[in-house]
Amino acid sequence: MRQVILASQSPRRRELLADMGVEFDVVVSDVDEHIDHTISGAALAMELAELKARAVADKYPEAIVIGADTVVSVGGQNLAKPEDEVEATAMLRSLCGRTHEVSTGVMVICKATGFAQLKSETAHITMNDFDAEKVAVYIATGDPYDKAGGYAIQNPDAQFLIKSFTGDKTTIIGLPQTLVRTMLQEAEQADTLVQ
Repeated sequence: MRQVILASQSPRRRELLADMGVEFDVVVSDVDEHIDHTISGAALAMELAELKARAVADKYPEAIVIGADTVVSVGGQNLAKPEDEVEATAMLRSLCGRTHEVSTGVMVICKATGFAQLKSETAHITMNDFDAEKVAVYIATGDPYDKAGGYAIQNPDAQFLIKSFTGDKTTIIGLPQTLVRTMLQEAEQADTLVQ
């Protein structure tokens, strides 16, 4: 089996991939994650996943590289990761009492075999009505700052935010495990064909 590389610094993606029993290395891509508001969240997630995967695959052409990105969208707006308390508060207030989309794009690529697949999955989350005081307490935990949309569904501190969701929870966390497992199997099959 070829070396597998995760082109992401996200600890959540590392945990999800490790939970699948995949042995992998981490190489961060350092691509500019510009938020484009003119395209859908799913399209943006795939675009960023492809940029990350191709940047690392160029350096490691023999490896199977996994790139992923997650985008939160509400009312036609794609939300980035909040940079400060003001942004985090504004994001969470914009989600309050509404249903939004969380899309994760995934690219699996191996330049040596010519394999390249780009796909996405989308889940929908309905948020509770929550007050400013609860939001302030959550923001004070520091959890929102490296999360698209300013929250993490898997964090117990964020449970008061979420009313319900539909779709794969691992898509929301940042790496849809069923999709990735299928893509890796297909990458391995492609490798067998070229040997």
